[in-house]
Amino acid sequence: MTIRAALLAGFLVILGVWLASAFYFTSYLASSQARNVEIQTRFARGQALLFAVRSQVMLGSIYLRDALIEGRDLAASENAVDQLRSFQRQVRQELEQYRAIDSVVDSAAWGRLQKELDDYWEAAVGLVTPESGKTIETSQARLAAQVIPKRDVITRLSDDIEEVMDEAFGREQAEFVEANRQVRRRIW
Repeated sequence: MTIRAALLAGFLVILGVWLASAFYFTSYLASSQARNVEIQTRFARGQALLFAVRSQVMLGSIYLRDALIEGRDLAASENAVDQLRSFQRQVRQELEQYRAIDSVVDSAAWGRLQKELDDYWEAAVGLVTPESGKTIETSQARLAAQVIPKRDVITRLSDDIEEVMDEAFGREQAEFVEANRQVRRRIW
């Protein structure tokens, strides 16, 4: 074997190792970026869902208050019931879609949030549904005793779920950073 052949063989081996490392690194980088995007997307989707739940509940409270202020106007009551049911459907649909893709938050927490939301919407609709003998005082008492506490429970539950999501996001990001550090170390 000549020196030229040995140098060529050595160069080809180094080139092969370099190309293999580059291929390994780029394929890992691509899968790593895809995983990071998935983590970011799931986190953002969860945050958006919780914001939507809170917004719909608060908006429902406003419609409920407006309907109670307007009193016994049947058209206003029917409009308020329709609007509250629309909010309920939107929130339920969002929760069902998110629960299907979220494995971070315990399904019992989502189930409890869904139950509280259903109870909230039923209590709210019950307040604006026209009934004989219902006075503004009884409506206000039911609002204070049934609807407002449920709204507060929903807010606390969504805060708890958000906290779990934040912790899971932090853990996933830390695992992601550690995996990338290990890959860089292996490549070097």
